[in-house]
Amino acid sequence: MTLVAGMTVLMLALLLVSVPVAFAVGVSAVAALTAMGIDWQLVPARLFTGVDSFTLLAIPMYVVAGGLMLKVGIADKLINLALAAIGHRRGGLGNTAVISSVLFSGISGSTSAATAALGSILIPSMHSRGYSRADATAILSGAAAAGILVPPAMSMIVFSGLAGSSVSALFAAGFLPALCCAAAIMVYVRWHAGRIGVAPLPRLSRVERLRALREGLPSLVLPIMVFGGIFGGIFTATEAGVVAVLYALFLGGVVYRTLSLNDLYEVLTAAVQTCGVVLIMVTISGIFSWVLTANQVPQFLVDTIGGYELSQFLFLLCIIVIFILLGMIMDELAIMVMLIPIAMPLVNALGISPVHFGVVIIGCVGIGLFSPPVASALLVACSVGQVKMEEVARPLAPHLLIITAVVILLAAVPGFTLLLPRLLGMTV
Repeated sequence: MTLVAGMTVLMLALLLVSVPVAFAVGVSAVAALTAMGIDWQLVPARLFTGVDSFTLLAIPMYVVAGGLMLKVGIADKLINLALAAIGHRRGGLGNTAVISSVLFSGISGSTSAATAALGSILIPSMHSRGYSRADATAILSGAAAAGILVPPAMSMIVFSGLAGSSVSALFAAGFLPALCCAAAIMVYVRWHAGRIGVAPLPRLSRVERLRALREGLPSLVLPIMVFGGIFGGIFTATEAGVVAVLYALFLGGVVYRTLSLNDLYEVLTAAVQTCGVVLIMVTISGIFSWVLTANQVPQFLVDTIGGYELSQFLFLLCIIVIFILLGMIMDELAIMVMLIPIAMPLVNALGISPVHFGVVIIGCVGIGLFSPPVASALLVACSVGQVKMEEVARPLAPHLLIITAVVILLAAVPGFTLLLPRLLGMTV
């Protein structure tokens, strides 16, 4: 345990001097391995084991699909479709931001990308209609935080790779919680719009509504086709990523004709950079977990926690607090790489479903992404909205409290999270 404590102190010291997380974890793990006298011929095999997962092949596929969707201009189509449906109702413009953000976060697979794409369109429009820039940014950010539960969020794929759980079951388990968060936020946005006196938009004509439906419908086919195929047993979640890329190419090259070869090059270049960061983190997690296991840290924690006879709910409540607090100061991938190898033996010992646990912590990650002081995704939203983070913190608080309440409810009622996967006959 002294060795693990030393490794932890070294890792935290490196993080404090702004060493990238992957290198901080890697250097501290290598130092621990050196002290243990490990045969270095085993290390490459352990590094390879960290990414030797069919599930992780989905990451580059969904990243490319999300990048293509951004280039195609799907954000405009989704916004127009949502405006046609509810723009004329009280809080309609704000709830258009909620619906678009939740949907686009799922389709693009990236919370920050969705926030940037939608914020550049919606925040100026909302500001011109009576919302302050802080309110508009808060609404978009709250919806994006909930949207992380909508598949195919990258956090779900990474968790599945680290925990060895079914990514298809995780995708299915995220739907109902995401709908609950979105519905609760929409109720609040409607009430808030009435309180600050934001007038509804004029009702669109039938021709305008049909045009919005015609332009937006091809984009909505993507999640229906992908998840219908996964849940119907036609293809795996990883194979669905390939389908998503092919359909995105079809939309950009044939349907909308907005995708050029230069756009494709930019998408692929950005995907290489994104996937490189993610997969380096996952690779390093292999030797990090090795050090923990060799020093019997998981068994020590299982024995210690077992002595307190914690219930599943109390354990998950502790996990929620830890993940939200760490999410305020650390990147989502760093938290998952460091804590999931430690937490999973405890999860298994307490009889908690890995899928249920995954949805709970991914919800916490969404809250952390938009919680100051670091709040990496909130920084993107504030940059697009041209507003300071401290100005957004107060109007954003009710949205994050709503999501926190839903996450706590999920921890208390696992059957709600696992309802859809069980109905689909998936292993949870």
